[in-house]
Amino acid sequence: MNSFFPIIQEDELLFSLFARYHERSLNKSEKITLNQLGSPKINPLLPNNIQNFIESLGTFETHDQEYYLIHHTLFNYYCNFLPPIQNRELLHYMIHGLKDKKSNVPPKLLINPFNLKFCPNCVRDDFKTLGESYWRLSHQLPTSLICLEHDVILENWNYGTSKTSLKTLKIRDLSSEVFKKFSNKTRFYAQKFTKQSLILNMENLNLYFKFRYGKFYLVLIANGYVKSTGQVDVLKLRSDMENYYGNELIKLARFNERIYEQIVESPLVCNINFTYIETLFFINFFFNSLSDFMKCNLTLPTGEIGPFPCLNYFCESFNQCNIQDAKIYFDKQKRRLIINFKCNQCKFEYNKIFRIKDWHLIETRIFKTEEWKVNVLSLIYNKGFSIEDASNKLHIDSIEIEELLKENKREKWFKTDDLSILSETSINWIKRDKQVLLNLKSLVSKGIMLEKSNVYSSICIALERANIKAELQYLLKTNEYIEKHKLFDEYLYNKSK
Repeated sequence: MNSFFPIIQEDELLFSLFARYHERSLNKSEKITLNQLGSPKINPLLPNNIQNFIESLGTFETHDQEYYLIHHTLFNYYCNFLPPIQNRELLHYMIHGLKDKKSNVPPKLLINPFNLKFCPNCVRDDFKTLGESYWRLSHQLPTSLICLEHDVILENWNYGTSKTSLKTLKIRDLSSEVFKKFSNKTRFYAQKFTKQSLILNMENLNLYFKFRYGKFYLVLIANGYVKSTGQVDVLKLRSDMENYYGNELIKLARFNERIYEQIVESPLVCNINFTYIETLFFINFFFNSLSDFMKCNLTLPTGEIGPFPCLNYFCESFNQCNIQDAKIYFDKQKRRLIINFKCNQCKFEYNKIFRIKDWHLIETRIFKTEEWKVNVLSLIYNKGFSIEDASNKLHIDSIEIEELLKENKREKWFKTDDLSILSETSINWIKRDKQVLLNLKSLVSKGIMLEKSNVYSSICIALERANIKAELQYLLKTNEYIEKHKLFDEYLYNKSK
């Protein structure tokens, strides 16, 4: 076996090496060849049991598994589109095979491809120089459309209908037809996609992370493809894509046009249905190039560009813009878009909530964990901060801090200056009146933004929760404000009868 095993060529697919060996070996069946190579079955673009193949060559083999994996398979290319856990599973599968039926290797990768691609001129050159042809790795990348050496659009060989699995092309397999002429526009984008494919095969750019968690939807918003209802204007998107690329390229690349339906149905998760082609199409449409796409940061509906700050006063990264990632959710019932941020250092989370019809920021809502609450109490009762100072530092309303104090009636925390809130100690009612009034106005403003029908009820709930109803007799302006909303609520009720 070793004496006539071929030398692998630069840019040769590992499958091609197997096919060339099979033709030289004169084995009667491919099964014999595959057993000799340590692989019970073959997937041209996703070989497995590479370690067995290396061991079958014995001392004659000078390359290790990493060499074949990186230089002669599509492993690097696939890793750009998969999450880390699937990358690890794919690595294990290609080196050791599929021993666990619960493997996380995406099923679509395990299915034999419909075709392999080739350049007729490359095949002719191979026979002139080598006396045989081989399958080039660069041609098999899913988003490669043209041979950069000969400037020829790649042709397809139907692997699925071939009687022979371990196959190399012969001159007789080449079509005698004249090459179809493509427009300059199509050739330009075909070259661009092919060059980007080679980059993706050389390094992992983690494209998976750039579109996950609904971030593609934010790209659509930023570029004006989302209506005031929150739905994606796919008619405009489709028309603009066709004008940008041309129908010739869209057909050549086999762009899946049904993806537009999925964008309408599930705009936040539609990217999971993108093939490699759709992903590159959208990247180049919105960002012009891979490098621009990799440099871009998350853009909120209001135009604010990431990275975003940590809002946890007790974190070393407080107010430092170190949050690169975010998760996007819909609240269809209330017609809101919620974007969740999480600090990698302290794991503190907060939401920014936007009204869909005009993308106005309604509020920034922080997640008050038990650890955060203890830190607030310590800030006041151990470090001597007043409620007002703590409110300014933490960027939250003083009433919320009061609620926290009343929930945690632990005498060890209490400081004399703040006991006035919880006892009958003399209180500056004018200052207190202003404080509560501002809190209620903020609450009402949020209610209007959220299009709540009964603002007065929200005021009553807030007063009950803050446990300050007993103070209302001293809060003149606050009482006037509450009475105004009560009368307006009664007016709306009577009008609806």
